[in-house]
Amino acid sequence: MDLQTAVLSLHLLFTLFTPGQKNLESRFHPSDEMTRAERLNMVMEVRNFIASEKYAIESGGADESESESDGEGLGALENPSYGPQSGGVSMDFGFPVTNAAEVLYSNSMDRIAFFQYGEEYFAAPDPLDVKRHSIVSVNDDSFSRTEYDGLYRMLERTVWKNGKSSSAISMQTRTRYTYADSSARLPKFYGEENFKDNTYREVRYNRTGKPLEIVDYDVGAASNGGAKRILRKKSSYTYDVKDRLVIDSQLENFTDGTSKSTKNIYSYTALSKLPDVSYYEDNVLRIQTSYRSDSDYTQTVYFDGGFSISAEYQGGERILEITRINGVVMSRRTFKEAESDEKK
Repeated sequence: MDLQTAVLSLHLLFTLFTPGQKNLESRFHPSDEMTRAERLNMVMEVRNFIASEKYAIESGGADESESESDGEGLGALENPSYGPQSGGVSMDFGFPVTNAAEVLYSNSMDRIAFFQYGEEYFAAPDPLDVKRHSIVSVNDDSFSRTEYDGLYRMLERTVWKNGKSSSAISMQTRTRYTYADSSARLPKFYGEENFKDNTYREVRYNRTGKPLEIVDYDVGAASNGGAKRILRKKSSYTYDVKDRLVIDSQLENFTDGTSKSTKNIYSYTALSKLPDVSYYEDNVLRIQTSYRSDSDYTQTVYFDGGFSISAEYQGGERILEITRINGVVMSRRTFKEAESDEKK
């Protein structure tokens, strides 16, 4: 990773908790080229910010000999070969450059201000504003920023394609999460923008974290110069009072202008742990499965023209097949004799 990308990594962290750093955003716009002088000036700005009175550096990485004697913590591992122990990317911002897997800087209040573990970078928020935290991960192909709120719930994750110049950096995906209230630990909604594939996905959840709706869009150019979303697929889910799935339905639109809808309706009985299932295509019943026990059931497939085939299963094996037209039995085929309840 080159110097500019390293500075950008820190910028992505520190803009989250200092309004004074927001003016750096334009300098890292993907379409802007930075001169060497601008990059060096950026390094000095970041360095001066971290070294300010509020975020005074008081300690560096853990001492290796101390780690070896105590047997606690990672300390400064020499030249780790891969993963978080690889030491990440060396960034000289006026700090001691080390191959340690773990580097920690604290502020003047002896609270964590910046933490590096391999290729992961963590920046704590302003001590007076604990509403947002962030982690930046950098590797050869991409880098990402994950933001959390004061309760450490994920708020947003953005992934960029890495590059050796600002013009080569491009945003790949951005995912945002929202929560019902401050006590909720599970999200009620997330939206994911995929700039690489020009798609967008929305997911809504119920109180237990199960999906209520999943909607996929293609994103195209609108006539007003903006972006428009074209619905491609919508999946909906309904649950009963016991939070069991009772209906799942899908609507899919195709590029030729046609569409297809499917739906499963689930009915729960005392006969089996598995629910009876009725499957529909474009609101026409196509397959119906009814359980007599966990392994004994009847499955009927319906075709156009009133034609249907019913198969009975015992112990998971097919024992009988009946063909009907408009409800009239046309043929019957036996595969094995059904075992009596006494033999079971």
